[in-house]
Amino acid sequence: MEYTNLKEYSQKMQQIADECVHRILKGQEDGVYVIKISNLKNDFDMNSLDEDLLLEMLSERDEISIKDSYNGNITVEVMPEYIPEAKQTNLKVISDHELRVMLAKHYLWLYDEYGGVQADLSNHYVENFNFSGRDLCSAVLNGAKFVNCSFHNTSMCSAECVGTVFNSCNLMDITSEESNFNGADFRYCRMDRGVYTHSNFHLAKFVQNEMSGVSFMNSCIANTEWIDNDTHSINMKNVKQTIDEWDGDVPGEEMKWGEIN
Repeated sequence: MEYTNLKEYSQKMQQIADECVHRILKGQEDGVYVIKISNLKNDFDMNSLDEDLLLEMLSERDEISIKDSYNGNITVEVMPEYIPEAKQTNLKVISDHELRVMLAKHYLWLYDEYGGVQADLSNHYVENFNFSGRDLCSAVLNGAKFVNCSFHNTSMCSAECVGTVFNSCNLMDITSEESNFNGADFRYCRMDRGVYTHSNFHLAKFVQNEMSGVSFMNSCIANTEWIDNDTHSINMKNVKQTIDEWDGDVPGEEMKWGEIN
């Protein structure tokens, strides 16, 4: 006798395991990725997901090995042959004092005051700095990496952020309209209520971010990767899915989140 419910459950678990591996390989950083069981349950509408069974299934995959399983999180390590070759980066480290001086000069530059200089943090590494409430409009941040920084309520309109990495940053209530995030990488960030309208996210990557109330209205999301994010209430009205359609101004057709996930 064939049990239909058991067969369907087995198929669903296989689908989930395959999706986990996909997310791991796409979202891994330095060969490590953390699977959140709660996200899987929500994404697949499956409260009955068997964590122990999933763990056993993933342990049979050649691409990964299980490092740890605790409190609803499964930490996995990607086998070396499945890790893309890392890009060589030589990021410059800037002191807090130098950064504060740069930001002060940028403020003068924005208002065309004497001594003003446009902020340029291209290819810099910044950790644990508080940018909250500052004006970074038109700042150049190409290739920079920000780790555990706060940009809460920061203005970043028309900023250049090509290839910029935001790792474990607070980006809540940020305003960054008409900015260029081509190839940018957002990981483990709080992005709630951020406004990124008319911005370019071509080839950008979003990994496990909290994004409640974020607006990408009229932006370009061509070839953008979305990996295990909280996206239940983001605004995707009039986004562009191909770079050929993108001209930085003309809106496209309204699109719901489910059509690009």
